[in-house]
Amino acid sequence: SASFRSAAVQGTLPLWVPLGQFNAYGISAAADVYFGARLACPRDENGAKKDPTCTELSVAQAALLAGLPVITTTRTPWGVLRDRDAGWVVEPETDALVTVLREALAADGALLREMGRRGEALGRNYAPEAIAGQLVTVYEWLLGRGARPECVAEF
Repeated sequence: SASFRSAAVQGTLPLWVPLGQFNAYGISAAADVYFGARLACPRDENGAKKDPTCTELSVAQAALLAGLPVITTTRTPWGVLRDRDAGWVVEPETDALVTVLREALAADGALLREMGRRGEALGRNYAPEAIAGQLVTVYEWLLGRGARPECVAEF
């Protein structure tokens, strides 16, 4: 069988996306990398969300949980992808996006899988259960019943 790189692409970029299993956000686990410049929820022909529980953050999280490195822009709240080496964050300019797509699609499969593993761990931090747990620890801290949680930055 032929070796190839594929991307789960959000938007209208002319990249091939493999057919197969897609999650609720239209992300294929068969892809090597996820590109979402806008990180918007998939919508039907009338503009309504296909999944009413979808949030813009959950699209990136879904890609991370699928084990895919994510490519996004600096206009999203996902700078942590760069910090955790779980994806790419670039300026929302054509040249930058073309360059990073070429880099990602030419990357070694082992590198992409490792980035995907780091991304999957990162994605679990944004699960509702994790967020709820963090909120409880913040309230406990505010009430003087515990140490400052890691999710609260020092000033």
